[in-house]
Amino acid sequence: MDRYALAEGQALLGNGRAAAALEFAGMGGRFRCNSTLAISTSGAEMPLKVDGKRRKWRTSLLLEAGQELVVGHCLSGVYGYLHMQGGIDCAPVLGSRSSHIMAGIGWIPRADECLCPRAAGASGMGKSLPTPAYFGERKVRILRGPQTKLFSPHDVAALTETTFSISWSRNRIGARLDSEGHPISADVGVKLVSAPIVAGDLQVSANGKITALLADCQPMGGYPRIATIVSADLHKFVQLQSGAEFKLAWSTLDEALEARRSLRAEILRLAQRAGPAQPQSLSSESLLCHSLISGVVKGDEDEID
Repeated sequence: MDRYALAEGQALLGNGRAAAALEFAGMGGRFRCNSTLAISTSGAEMPLKVDGKRRKWRTSLLLEAGQELVVGHCLSGVYGYLHMQGGIDCAPVLGSRSSHIMAGIGWIPRADECLCPRAAGASGMGKSLPTPAYFGERKVRILRGPQTKLFSPHDVAALTETTFSISWSRNRIGARLDSEGHPISADVGVKLVSAPIVAGDLQVSANGKITALLADCQPMGGYPRIATIVSADLHKFVQLQSGAEFKLAWSTLDEALEARRSLRAEILRLAQRAGPAQPQSLSSESLLCHSLISGVVKGDEDEID
């Protein structure tokens, strides 16, 4: 769902782009480590604890055999990721280690199953990345498409004049947009035949409601699409929490292509940006992990000006 976040965790461990990770939607889980294991976390900010002690999110760390890892509910964003050194070991299906839950394609981990890394080692431990700025953005850029002209000028103009929010009716296939405005005229779809669909398409159903199609969307559809979210903004959109308000803004094709090039370049720089993890707070737990005094004194030394 969030390819930028996926790349963050891979960069922290030095994994290749094809390495499989575990995606959390809204909440994480509880894990028991069977052996020494290098992991990293990325994406939506989620409380992270190892044996009850708070650890910083968006870092790489080493787990020891017997330790318990607990990932809580999202504090910001929606989709978080757990990565292992070399990626999660699972059998490829159609050349990919990803899974499509509703279609039952690929390996779908269940409770009490074992997640195994594809590589051993502990390279790049203790690295971290800063929280990306897009978690606070509330503007999503869109492109006109072949079916935009089928809608009335009023409906097209309303897209950028209306304040939308993400509905609670959402999953990896799509997310419905809520607004206080009038429904979009849906009679343009009466004579349409099925056509190819891409992630980011804003589909208008028969009741005039808009649904943003996402990573697991169908390849074909007959509902008209009034616009498409630019690919460089899709990761920002999917991390908007339900109820969060945002605005749409028109983009040109040249602007969208440049945004995609910039995003790809930013992803390639993630490995260089990863630096030593800093303590997340001055709590007693974090203070005890660091040497704050390099020597001792008796207290009765002569005063020095």
